[in-house]
Amino acid sequence: MDGAITDSFFPVLSHIGGTGLTLFRIYESASFPSLEVIDGSLKFGMTTDFISSDHLKFPKLLKLSGVHFDTVRKFSDYTFFKKFIDDGQITESNWKIENCTYNPTYQDMKEGRCKPAE
Repeated sequence: MDGAITDSFFPVLSHIGGTGLTLFRIYESASFPSLEVIDGSLKFGMTTDFISSDHLKFPKLLKLSGVHFDTVRKFSDYTFFKKFIDDGQITESNWKIENCTYNPTYQDMKEGRCKPAE
């Protein structure tokens, strides 16, 4: 996989302020085991064919106010983000998924269609 960074591991990062977290690099996986707060949105800032929903880990994340993914072709399961929609942290204006393997709308997420039908 030319251009892919095998793994990004941020073991002690617990809070990201400002407008959020934008990943510009092409990762196969990214893990944030201590991250609890993202003030703003999680964004993929460049096209990537490498990272998938199975390889993006935020086990302790409690605060997130938006998701903007564009052309993350292997990403198809957005189940993790549903809790932030259900509790009102992510609003319709802060949910933007385009050109991914699965592109759920905000309404899809509200209705539980977080991944493609099997």
